[in-house]
Amino acid sequence: MVLKSKSRFSYANVASTLALVIAIGGGGAATAAALTLPRNSVGSPQIINGAVHGVDIHASTITGGKVAGHTLTGANIAGGTVTGANVKDHSLGHADFTTAPVGLVQGYVWDSVPASTLNTAVNIGAPGNAYAYNSSGGAITVTRTGVGVYEVTFVGLDFYPGNVQVTAYGGGSEQCKSGGWGTDTAAVVCFDSTGAPVNTLFDLSVIK
Repeated sequence: MVLKSKSRFSYANVASTLALVIAIGGGGAATAAALTLPRNSVGSPQIINGAVHGVDIHASTITGGKVAGHTLTGANIAGGTVTGANVKDHSLGHADFTTAPVGLVQGYVWDSVPASTLNTAVNIGAPGNAYAYNSSGGAITVTRTGVGVYEVTFVGLDFYPGNVQVTAYGGGSEQCKSGGWGTDTAAVVCFDSTGAPVNTLFDLSVIK
C-alpha cells in the first residue's frame, strides 16, 4: 500500500518562498543586466536628474577639460572646498572672473617721487622694481601737480570702472585718499592731521 502524505501550506511557508524567489530572481536579473550592458552605453538620457552624487564620483576624476566653459558658479561649489591645491599655478586670469564678486589687482605702486619734483611725470615702474606692477606691461608714472596732489598713470592699462585703494606710507600722521580715477590714471590727495595738504609717500593699488 502506498502512503500519501498531505502537505499543509501556511502563510509563513508561502511568504518565505516568495521572498526567496524574488531575491534570487532580482539578483539574477541585475547580474545579467550588468553582464550584457554594452560598454559606453549609459549616457545622460539614462541617468535620472540628481541621481549622481559626490560619493558616486571618484576623487580627482573631474578636471577642467570635462567642465563646459562658464558653467560653474558659486552655487555649484561647496563652501571651503576650493583651495590652492585645486588650482593650477598661473592658470586664472581676469577673464575667469566676473568683476562684481571678485576683483583682481591690476597694478600697484609705492610712490618714491622726490617732493621737489613738480609737474613732471616720473617713471617709477621700471623693470626690476619690486614695488611697482602694471599688468599691461606698460610704464607707471607719477606726477605731483601740487602740494600733496598726485596723478598716477598705468600706461596701457584700462582699470575703469574698477576701484582704487590708497594709503599713506610711513610712521607719521599723514593720510592719503583717492581723488578719483579714469581709464588709466588715478588721483591721490594727501594731508596731515590738521587737514592741510602735505607731500608724503603712499601706496596705491588699482583693482578690477
